[in-house]
Amino acid sequence: MITESEATRATDRSVRTSPRVTVVIPAFRAANFIAEALDSVCAQTFTDFEIIVVNDVSPDTEELERVLTRYRDRVTYLKRERNGGPGAARNTAILAARGEYVALLDADDYWDPAFLAEQMAFFDRHPDVSLVYSDASWFADGSRAVVGTLMTHAPSRGEPTFERLTRQECTVGTSAVVVRRDAVVNAGLFDPDIGNYSEDFDLYLRIAKSGARLAYQRKLLVHHRVHPDSLSAAPLQLQQGALRVLRKTAARADLTPGEREDIARTAARIEAEFNLRRARMALSRRDFREALEATEAAHAFYRTWKVKAIMLGLRLFPGLLLRIDRLRGLTARRRAFGS
Repeated sequence: MITESEATRATDRSVRTSPRVTVVIPAFRAANFIAEALDSVCAQTFTDFEIIVVNDVSPDTEELERVLTRYRDRVTYLKRERNGGPGAARNTAILAARGEYVALLDADDYWDPAFLAEQMAFFDRHPDVSLVYSDASWFADGSRAVVGTLMTHAPSRGEPTFERLTRQECTVGTSAVVVRRDAVVNAGLFDPDIGNYSEDFDLYLRIAKSGARLAYQRKLLVHHRVHPDSLSAAPLQLQQGALRVLRKTAARADLTPGEREDIARTAARIEAEFNLRRARMALSRRDFREALEATEAAHAFYRTWKVKAIMLGLRLFPGLLLRIDRLRGLTARRRAFGS
């Protein structure tokens, strides 16, 4: 085990025989899941890779290290000296990486055995591409029931350019990404100041804006676990993170008028979606005043009869609206899990 600074000093890319791919896995409260992630990497049909696991000052370090002993011959294990979030942990691994490409995998996700083979074959066919992502499914922890996929929930349309990323016409799933290491370094690595939400979105925007080409495959090759500690289980924070990224991006001096307009329009839509979600959460805890306030804020963007009807219901029949919302939520969950 070595520290972050020691790892950076120890890396000599010119002397060692380099693997083609470095698999980067940040670990924070990951002891319960990381074995499945590592098993999926070790089972890859493409074998020219190294694995770097970065402990981001995790509270379950003792258990995590006990799990990692089974992989001591396959894994380079680094420990950060202070917690910095998943972006900072990935940066630690990327700076120590020997591979020409970096494959990003969260510790609670796993890959199909053909993931790396399919992604690297794509690079071989398209040498001008710097980043490629695949389709990914979501499944509930404790169940293998698929609750959705990236390409059905947020299908990518056209080439993932800077403009399409800002308009969210193309959405990148991080555990589905393989990217050229130099493209990440040239873009400035992950920005730890973004926080734990949407730091990946920020990086992909900067890579695209640098002129690098991004692409995707519709093949389902990745599986993302949803559990209470996963970042995807916090939709409000994810939306707030996306807004932080868009505001940061809007401050760039090299944007065209069209790009600024796209960013402003997307930010307004996300803020409206955030307010609708906030309204529903307030309704569930019977805070009808906040629910109405949030719905009114969303209506300023949507201006639809449905949102107006919700506002009217919150003013006149909030208890009835709560019962209807709970019934709809129960029905949606039953459909999602096939019951």
